Amino acid sequence: MEFFQKHKMLNISKLIFIIGIIFILSKPHLYGFGVESYSDTTSIGYYLGLLENQIGEMAPDWELADIDGNKYHLSDYKGKFVLLEFWAVGCGACIKSVKAINRLDSLYKNKGLKVIGIESAQKANEGQTIKFINDYDFKYLTLFEGKVVAENYEVKAFPSVFLINKMGKIVYANIGSIYFDKSGDLIETDLGSINENLHELIKRGLENEDVF
Repeated sequence: MEFFQKHKMLNISKLIFIIGIIFILSKPHLYGFGVESYSDTTSIGYYLGLLENQIGEMAPDWELADIDGNKYHLSDYKGKFVLLEFWAVGCGACIKSVKAINRLDSLYKNKGLKVIGIESAQKANEGQTIKFINDYDFKYLTLFEGKVVAENYEVKAFPSVFLINKMGKIVYANIGSIYFDKSGDLIETDLGSINENLHELIKRGLENEDVF
């Protein structure tokens, strides 16, 4: 009886583990494969709550470098709108977002928007990271070794996107891939928008309308 009970519990544990893995793998667009731990990302409501709580708050400053060692700070861009994308090598949802983020950069970089990608998982070596950037044609500024910065922004899944206004406040935060439809409107992630449409916020902000 004791042997049966012990093995029954083992089989239940295996079943729970397998169900958890299947759930995670069924959401590659949401979670990304660069996530170090899935323990906090299985509750979507919990994670979105972490992001929503930051809206209206000052964005934490940081110092990061590009591949050539040039240093950048968030505070360098005070007076501009900043779109931060936290991504990871091997993340399918991050790949899906590149085209839309490239387009946002192209449309608005001369109108006051700075787009910055931050490689955040630090799971890949330098060569793998550079290859990933080149293979998927990242055109916007990309910074490296951003794991601690991602933690400061409560990032637990990739991609995570933040919009920061001219005064340094977070006005938008969401997870999942973003893309444009054929009409040129930005479609939100599969979860939808947790406050306002990202594209509309960018356009309003750059036209000097009040955005927080």
